[in-house]
Amino acid sequence: MLTSTYGVSRRDAVDSLVELIRKETIELWHMDEAAVLQALFLCRESNRTSFADALLWANARASAHPVVYTFDQRFPVDGVTLRDS
Repeated sequence: MLTSTYGVSRRDAVDSLVELIRKETIELWHMDEAAVLQALFLCRESNRTSFADALLWANARASAHPVVYTFDQRFPVDGVTLRDS
């Protein structure tokens, strides 16, 4: 949605979000900055992974039980277990 609504490339959108997140005056609410940055870099070069899926993936990876329930066959699998029920 960021890219289609504002007509910017995925790379530019991610780079802008990374720049914003790294500002000293910005604090992420209930998410680890490193995990969010990892998620953004995951989807930076990929048209396969959405921003939302990348954030869900990073949050799962950072948890004690990295399990994601999804029917999405394109969901990133590195470091998480996918379940469909």
